[in-house]
Amino acid sequence: MQLEYAQVKKIIMLDTMSCFRRQRSFRWLAEEFEHLTLYSHEDGRRCPFFTEFLLAPQQSSRGRFYCGLYAGYDHARKEDWSEWVDWLFMKEQGVHALATVADLNGIQEIGVWLMLPYPPPGDYMYEQGKRPRRFNIQLHRLLALHDTIETVIERWSRFYARTPVRLRGFVWGRQGIPEADVEVVEMCNEWIASLGLERLWMANYRSNRVIEWRELHFSAIALFANYTGRSEYGKDWLYNTGKFAALNGMGIQVVNGRGVIYDPNHADLYLEMVKKYFKQGGRGPLVYTFPNTTPLDVLIEDPTAYHRIYDSVTMTIPE
Repeated sequence: MQLEYAQVKKIIMLDTMSCFRRQRSFRWLAEEFEHLTLYSHEDGRRCPFFTEFLLAPQQSSRGRFYCGLYAGYDHARKEDWSEWVDWLFMKEQGVHALATVADLNGIQEIGVWLMLPYPPPGDYMYEQGKRPRRFNIQLHRLLALHDTIETVIERWSRFYARTPVRLRGFVWGRQGIPEADVEVVEMCNEWIASLGLERLWMANYRSNRVIEWRELHFSAIALFANYTGRSEYGKDWLYNTGKFAALNGMGIQVVNGRGVIYDPNHADLYLEMVKKYFKQGGRGPLVYTFPNTTPLDVLIEDPTAYHRIYDSVTMTIPE
């Protein structure tokens, strides 16, 4: 059973670029990735930690939103999508810094998952000019995604082909999939699959079409249980999410958040859910998320909690 747990894919999700709501910018330098790829014990030993990273863009330098429901307020346009692509290939930060850490520490391979900017359906301008594109036309939404993914893959082959970082795949940029997104998701995922890449959906438990994730051509899904400890959803909701995910071949999100809606004990309950989920037959992926904070903030503020995350990634599951 321990060998099986070791084979479960464990991904850490990191916010990137600007986040004006939190008045922070996330560049992710090599010294920061050191703490996430290698865990330092008190006796000086350093052991492997995370080897799979999900990078999620927040806001562009213009303050426009890339992902989720916020994209409907002030959505990212072509110049913002291009800024995100450029960010992925800047030296000494992000993916380049991750590759540097892997090289310096003899890490043979690190997987990178990229959350795509979300093209919100509706009368939203994407590109101006002689041939303008708007997101109220499904083809224009698909073309924005296609052109961006194509550019990322082409530049990845030039910049990172000889490094330990591997492009695993892409992540849909919204938790829910309304009717207006279905055709775009299906066609985009089919094309990504034809390129030999993964398609991950970070879905909300009980969101529309969650049970249809395979029909939507996702290769994996990770459910968010909605449990924070200070909302209408109780602990039973948390464990029911884990059981539902295990029975339906789905992964789960392992949450460690900050803010008024997060009870101090919620993170420990999520880590306990991981054990129950695995014993119920769940095989991942496990995606570790940090709403309103970062894993490095957790390390500084509560080293014991950070150690529990390490234990969760490397733990021994009793037979």
